[in-house]
Amino acid sequence: MQPTREETLARLRADAHCAWQAGLRAVDPEKCVRRALAARADLRGEAARTLIVAVGKAAAGMMRGAVVADRDGAAAMPGARAIVLLPEGSDAGQLPAGTIVLRGGHPWPTPGGIAATERIVAEVSALGHGSRLLVLLSGGASALLEAPLPGVSVAELIAAHRRLVASGLPIRSINLERAARSAVKAGRLLEKAHPAHVTTLAISDVEGDDPAVIGSGPTVPPSGKAGIDYAVIASVADAVAAARDELVRLGYDVGADAAYLHGRTEVAADLVARALDSLVAASDGRPRAAVFGGETTVAVTVAYPGCGGRNLDLAARTALALQGRDGMVVAVAGTDGADGSSRAAGALVDGGTAARARRAGRPLADALAAFDTEPALEAAGDLLVTGPTGTNVGDLVVAVARRPGSAVVRGIP
Repeated sequence: MQPTREETLARLRADAHCAWQAGLRAVDPEKCVRRALAARADLRGEAARTLIVAVGKAAAGMMRGAVVADRDGAAAMPGARAIVLLPEGSDAGQLPAGTIVLRGGHPWPTPGGIAATERIVAEVSALGHGSRLLVLLSGGASALLEAPLPGVSVAELIAAHRRLVASGLPIRSINLERAARSAVKAGRLLEKAHPAHVTTLAISDVEGDDPAVIGSGPTVPPSGKAGIDYAVIASVADAVAAARDELVRLGYDVGADAAYLHGRTEVAADLVARALDSLVAASDGRPRAAVFGGETTVAVTVAYPGCGGRNLDLAARTALALQGRDGMVVAVAGTDGADGSSRAAGALVDGGTAARARRAGRPLADALAAFDTEPALEAAGDLLVTGPTGTNVGDLVVAVARRPGSAVVRGIP
């Protein structure tokens, strides 16, 4: 017997969410650092002479991978000095006694975060010959690890960050402007660590995984990355691959790798909707899917925006493009569990989302115009709320579809 429309929609929504979660698990920061350090006997042998500085949304998990004992009772870097710089309000979890836990602002710096950065700079600057600095870097570090150059006031620095966050500019352009005012970006932290040897392990949240762009490149000199000790240990490509594998396990035909989602959300929404149309048109009756990674942009054009971020903006635009169509579901969410000013990571939308929001008195078009997408998608029952995930490789979009009238065929685990 063929499933009802409601049963099929529920299954598609569950599968999209399941694949998104699989992508998230693949970029667990603690496991990624443990794997990286397992291959670096040179680092493990110098633990007693090492200062570890972990900065970003994944900083706590990355630090646990370095200094917390695993199931066998061994820590990768026992005895290393450890400093963690996290966003205000995030959970540091279980870290060894003696770990210095500092807090800063995100998505723009705060005076407290600048003071924390200055403390890190003092520790780094005190390193000498025979010492090593191990930097564990992840998304969010651009706002967290920040201090002004001489002649730049704290207020000016924070105002510049706030303006850039709302500008809609590509991240590379934003980071160039940030570096022009910063005492730690664009390789300046590397300079302060001299003559100590500096190693960076990074979880990337940027297109192309360019070390000069990740966290605004505090350990990457402007002249390039030649000669630096730097490794990207996780990125959105890992999350995309894991989500695709999960969908295959669930019985989906998964389309070829799609382009990295970047640029304005309206363009990305059109790309996702067209991909879904292509999947359905090519279907032989089996469910089909596509997975995208990336980071879109939203240029805020109102003085007093409402509640939301780029993922909810993209989800709302995608929902409008899919309205009235059966058999299509899209999960759009940030792997860090946050989306701009929203408490949600993103949303799980389908062809009925726009109608549900409209019936609740929250038309999506009005929400987009006011940059107030959270209330509308909440009214539709489509918010995806995870809380902080402790990692960050950008955004993950999972699109699933089936031709109307065909059964959903699930794979065998």
